[in-house]
Amino acid sequence: MKGLTFWRPIKVPHIFDLTCFIYEVLPCLCRIMTCGNRGTFLSPKSTKSNQATIKVVLNSWFSDLTGTDFSEGAIELARNLAARNGFSHIKFLIDDVLETKLENKFQLVMDKGTLDAIGLHPDGPVKRLMYWDAVAKLVAPHGILVITSCNKTKDELLHEVDQEAKGSGRDSAFKYLDHVRTYPTIMFGGVEGSRVCTVAFCRK
Repeated sequence: MKGLTFWRPIKVPHIFDLTCFIYEVLPCLCRIMTCGNRGTFLSPKSTKSNQATIKVVLNSWFSDLTGTDFSEGAIELARNLAARNGFSHIKFLIDDVLETKLENKFQLVMDKGTLDAIGLHPDGPVKRLMYWDAVAKLVAPHGILVITSCNKTKDELLHEVDQEAKGSGRDSAFKYLDHVRTYPTIMFGGVEGSRVCTVAFCRK
């Protein structure tokens, strides 16, 4: 399957509407994957923005959906939730994104919390570098990686992508696309920010 060679910006004033982006950009036959967070598609812990995006994916024409998690119990829970809600077509697989066994490439990969969890590992910095290399193999050329993080800001994620490229001695596999601007913000130490960020990257 060819990559997304026809991406174009969406004119939505002051907001990156991820649901609009999915409808506008992704072909109906594309492959979509989530990693971690119980397969994400039906996780009750997803953020409101992430839940809205997931609902668009589930209730539209997209049918090639794969949810992964390294926990067998999490996958079993996800399968049960999917069956209960009438989404038996979703594939749920036990897979560690850092040592993925998946051979398919996906036009959209969504990560809500996996990169955060990896960062809490005692070898977090090394594991995070492994993460970027792993997801680069999962996202198809010109495909989209969407990361939702509660531990990193947008700028920190962009810096991490740059640092990963410098550390590997090659050009970065991803470039910044856009980010969600609708999360509630707080002021701390004279700096305004939000408790969560969602950033979209395009696979080169």
